[in-house]
Amino acid sequence: MGPLHRTQDVLLVEPVIPVRLTPDFNLITRWITPVIWQPALAPSIGPLPGVGPESGLGNIAPQFFFTPAHQGDGFVWGLGANAWFPTATDKTLGVNHFGGGPTAVALEIQGPLLYGVLASNTWAGTQGSSATLQRINQMTLQPVIFYNLPAGGWYLASLPLITADWTVEHKWTLPIGGGIGRVMPFGGVIVNARLDAYYNGALGHASGITNVGNWTARFTLHFVLPNAKVPSLF
Repeated sequence: MGPLHRTQDVLLVEPVIPVRLTPDFNLITRWITPVIWQPALAPSIGPLPGVGPESGLGNIAPQFFFTPAHQGDGFVWGLGANAWFPTATDKTLGVNHFGGGPTAVALEIQGPLLYGVLASNTWAGTQGSSATLQRINQMTLQPVIFYNLPAGGWYLASLPLITADWTVEHKWTLPIGGGIGRVMPFGGVIVNARLDAYYNGALGHASGITNVGNWTARFTLHFVLPNAKVPSLF
């Protein structure tokens, strides 16, 4: 990423916790906490210092989905809101203003196929743009496609993170790709491991907060606790 074309590493910690609000509705919380290793963005020129490298915490962005407790026929949906917290530990690691916006998710299962979409828009700050790390107005669309293979818990998947940054002229980033994963039991825990890769240059490169490189490689581990007690307010 950036003008020096170096690799950025991001660790995302995303606990997902359901809460029973009423007999008819649940609240699903998803806390997205990024830990970022940022490469140098500009070299030093004469007496002028360069920019980076830096490492630290980015902007924590929790999501809250209200969803019916009883959903049938393989279709699941949720509506809610996301937040944006000024937790970035360096000015190159995020936009430090409070913000938020709406979010929604819809998923359907038909035989071995699971598909759906996660959509949200986030606003934070009032002046400038994400290129100057002063304001966020970004839409995120994440199509979700899983195809379960016949045996062994293996599956194929594609989860591109499509973004539109409304604060810059070149708005869209459209990743193309996918990967393979496996779901397997491990003691009392279900482990979902996935490796996928995406090409980000189909529509060029948006500047600002979505200034990703040509390629993104992603390794994901989910730990599902099927026997954990779900918190309840009733």
